[in-house]
Amino acid sequence: MESRGTRFLLVIAGLLMLWARLPAVGAINAQTAVQETSAFAEAVGMPFGEGVETVMEAAEGPYGDRWTVKYFDFSEVTVDAADGSVVTAINRAAVEEFMAQPTTVAITEAAAVASASEIAKLMGLPFDSAELYDVELNEFAADELYQWHVRWVRTADGIPYESDMAIVMLDPNSGQFLGAGKAFWSSAPESVEVRVKESQALGIAREHAQRLGIQEADVPPSVELRIVQPNNYWGPGEVVAPKYGSPSRAAWVVNLRSPSSLGGEGAAADKVFWIDAANGELLGGTQSMGPTHISGAPSAQSRTSVSGKGGLFLPLVGAGGFVLVVTGSVLLRGRRRRLRIGSAR
Repeated sequence: MESRGTRFLLVIAGLLMLWARLPAVGAINAQTAVQETSAFAEAVGMPFGEGVETVMEAAEGPYGDRWTVKYFDFSEVTVDAADGSVVTAINRAAVEEFMAQPTTVAITEAAAVASASEIAKLMGLPFDSAELYDVELNEFAADELYQWHVRWVRTADGIPYESDMAIVMLDPNSGQFLGAGKAFWSSAPESVEVRVKESQALGIAREHAQRLGIQEADVPPSVELRIVQPNNYWGPGEVVAPKYGSPSRAAWVVNLRSPSSLGGEGAAADKVFWIDAANGELLGGTQSMGPTHISGAPSAQSRTSVSGKGGLFLPLVGAGGFVLVVTGSVLLRGRRRRLRIGSAR
């Protein structure tokens, strides 16, 4: 029986079929899209063959034009209409098999990284501007179903992007490819010059927080250098929604934890300010939608990087957005709870 999420995706696909299917001038056509997706599917062991359905998805929000090629309900691959590189893929046949049995972890972390790296190459991931970010076992259902998640973050002059990343998901028992996504959609930065010191950026962020009436919780703030797309989140004026090709700049990402009246004692919310690393200008930022606890614990948004670097604050539209597309409703059944490497039974 189809879930509501699956029916929703089918409705969206039906609406997209009503849109113009011709790609932009100079982009790949439907036939080439099928060739690219078929080659990728064969390489990763996804079912693919005659009878595929091809839909042109016009540029929207942070994404450019894309071709989505669907093989019945077994598998689906989306490629960039500009160059044919894989944007998202989901092996629904393998996912159903994975969901039908409890997880056993037979694939080591090193093997998962090696296999995922080969898949990322097939996706066209530019390894000269991508850095391995983390490797995790993720639990997706209450009956202890885990997947290997291997992620990369995009970099410019060694500075990580705030919201450009890629992920490959594998069955930890068989190593079978389950899904993947790549969101390297930001433009190259207009500037990576760092004239403003970290301490100065923190002071500037605090000045803006005071102006907005934001109080800090009794916990140290975090300050990290990132490539961001200015969004004018904290004003004045309207918030600017980043779009495909929007300019980006190097900025100090300052996370000030603010006490929250929601969530009980020790609850706080993330208040994130983007301070231009070249001139100290406030470029925008974001904030958490709900409270997180601060009593001796790191931010709920933090991630442990295998490279030893700090965590990224990854907004939904930049990171989770394509993950939701990749996983689909079949992977989002039940609760989602992170399990760190080495914690699986």
